[in-house]
Amino acid sequence: MPVKNRIHLILGYACNHHCRYCVQELNGRPPNFTKHVSPVVFESLNAMARSIAPLKLRITFFGGEPLLYLSALKDVLANVREPNIVWKIHSNGELLNEEVVDLFNSRSIRFGLSHDGPNVLETRYVDVLANPRRIELFNALQNKSVNVVLTSYTQDLYGVLDYFTQTFGNNDWRFTPLFLVNPSQIPKDMLRFDYVAWEKTVKRLCNRAEKQILEGRANQARSWEAEAVSRAIGDYLCPVDDNPFIRQNERCSAIHMNCAGQISMCERLEKHRIRILNADHEQVRFAKGFLEYTKAQHPCCADCEAFAYCRGQCPVEAVSKASEQCRLLRIYYHEIRKTHRRLFKKDPVALQKALLNFLSAEFRARHGLFQN
Repeated sequence: MPVKNRIHLILGYACNHHCRYCVQELNGRPPNFTKHVSPVVFESLNAMARSIAPLKLRITFFGGEPLLYLSALKDVLANVREPNIVWKIHSNGELLNEEVVDLFNSRSIRFGLSHDGPNVLETRYVDVLANPRRIELFNALQNKSVNVVLTSYTQDLYGVLDYFTQTFGNNDWRFTPLFLVNPSQIPKDMLRFDYVAWEKTVKRLCNRAEKQILEGRANQARSWEAEAVSRAIGDYLCPVDDNPFIRQNERCSAIHMNCAGQISMCERLEKHRIRILNADHEQVRFAKGFLEYTKAQHPCCADCEAFAYCRGQCPVEAVSKASEQCRLLRIYYHEIRKTHRRLFKKDPVALQKALLNFLSAEFRARHGLFQN
């Protein structure tokens, strides 16, 4: 089930922030987590990169807060040197300093700053950008993005985008909105969406994405709309064989590796995987058991026109318990579905180029598409 060209390397689960929507706070953290990186990790990552070359292996440093584990991060970079690796990191930015900036620039690591814009105090309790020095350090990074979790406080994506443009004094970074993966378990004030305003935002997003794709600008840093639309269309074209409720291009389908070299799914999926395996120790039957469990959580999804793009959003999240976000998603994917059809009619070649990074290796091989 995991996608073999994407790895989330979990350096540790400790974090210096306590965000109101944190998945790990809700699902707990694995016990006995080692802080030292095993040589098995270096060997495994180098071998994985070689096995898919010339395609890219995309490795993301994850936590908790990965910059709390800077020594382990440095060990990985020193020992994993295959040329076809693309590095990323998700961080709250609290520990950003000149040493980190220099290190990341020297290895072309994309730094993803987790921040929620002008209402960040409502969602994360702390605003790291209140310190002008952190703004300077972020601007000094050569490859960077801003990752925003979409709640009622951030649903005005273009307002949030304008806020960051003004705060940083430039738009030399990627903008990446992310949907909640545990909406039924967060405070309800974060789900009080304005659906009329959201529909206008989504139409604007899809219109801009269509223009970017047709003009061949889909893979440029500031074409975040095209990236969002291409990601959803990629999930539509590349269903995961083991479970059609898992999206090809989301964290749930990436390999998760800890510092001991152990491989798992994301925390939410792993918890349910262990529960199901305890009831049925045969791995062969696990996929079927997990699929049946997922179907029970998503009884209405099969009849939804957005399902092929949305795929229920999270395999273990009961849709009925997150009706506010389900409505938000239906609006979003309904518009993407229409955009997909228009693009296919207008210029299928331009669409294909935009989708390359969001198609499975099997799909690319089947259709002779080898770029990455």
